[in-house]
Amino acid sequence: MADIIKMQLSLVIHLIDTTTGNSILESNVSFYRDGAKLSTLSRGNGLFLVMNESKENFKLKSVIYGYEENVTEIDFATLEQKLPMQEIYLIPKTLRGVNEGLLTLQGVYMGINSIKAVPLYSHHLYTRGYEEQKRIISVFNPHKKNLLNHHYAIIAKDNSSFEEFVLLEQPDAKRIKIQNSIKSDCNNDCAIERVIFGITDSEGNYLLRVRDDSPKIPYLIRYEVEGEENFELMDFRQIHELGSGRDGD
Repeated sequence: MADIIKMQLSLVIHLIDTTTGNSILESNVSFYRDGAKLSTLSRGNGLFLVMNESKENFKLKSVIYGYEENVTEIDFATLEQKLPMQEIYLIPKTLRGVNEGLLTLQGVYMGINSIKAVPLYSHHLYTRGYEEQKRIISVFNPHKKNLLNHHYAIIAKDNSSFEEFVLLEQPDAKRIKIQNSIKSDCNNDCAIERVIFGITDSEGNYLLRVRDDSPKIPYLIRYEVEGEENFELMDFRQIHELGSGRDGD
């Protein structure tokens, strides 16, 4: 009698290019759990299944050809129980003939522990109201834009800050349902944009890349230093380093 092998889904990994929001189709991929290589099953469109692994929290290192290495903390308490999916946002490397047309912000800022940004040009989606109890944002969406990722932000009217939210679903072109409560004034026609993620390390190194797709590349950057939240307006064609344009200087 043949042995029956039971397979239990432990984690779904979704690889996303943070500069475009598109799934990464590269097949040369390796994953490591706390240093040990993980066996995964590819399901295409950037999706990988991890089977029969314990659901204890761990550090997941992703190594993908053409992209910067990424280490993500996997916290199962924050993932759905039936379908525990973790989106991994990766930064493309600047290689000749591969991932060209990128602009880079890179340097050292001691104490930095996160960096991310939202574009301040070519907006297509604006807030029109918010139902706190249902956690539904009403939106002005003239181009019927579909939101394909989970991490977005509401940008303040004066471009001084942004508030992140996690998208759960988009019932129709005029509404989006979110996971977390928000404090932004959604009656004020604030722009909604996808969050672009950078990386930092314990030595204070930071890296953020965006697509070179406009004559001007203005972004609002959020970076956290020793628990303090900072916002900075930057044009990626003119920037030098973090802190040089703080408070609109």
